[in-house]
Amino acid sequence: MRRILLWSVIGFVVGVALNLVLFSLLDLVYAVGPVYSPATCRLTWTAPTLNADGTPLMDLAAYRMYIGTVPGVYPATPTATIPSPDVAPLANTQITWQCTALTDGQKYANVRGVDFAGNEAALSNEFAFFFDGTAPAAVIGLSGSP
Repeated sequence: MRRILLWSVIGFVVGVALNLVLFSLLDLVYAVGPVYSPATCRLTWTAPTLNADGTPLMDLAAYRMYIGTVPGVYPATPTATIPSPDVAPLANTQITWQCTALTDGQKYANVRGVDFAGNEAALSNEFAFFFDGTAPAAVIGLSGSP
């Protein structure tokens, strides 16, 4: 079964298509929907270009991804640390991370930028999604006729 869901949010498009889940750090996006894939999903966001004080960002080291099972509650340790491909991202740079090894169920994702000094940005918007990595049981009773 293929299901494609599409939302337009403040000029950005957020979609769920098989194993694709997208969100933007700049927009409030709340979506709940199945992720069809073999125990993986992809989360995408827009890289920051400014520091919290409004000065140009020149030392972006990584992103810390937090995925929890309760809205607004995240583990103390990041689910993953994703190296930044650029220390000074250009406007509208999209970053994608493929998540694996999640348990089935409702998930809430949040990402933070981290500079080389270890300063962590404020939490991004929360993105809700349902992860389904369990295959159905085997089909039984297959029969036919000549």
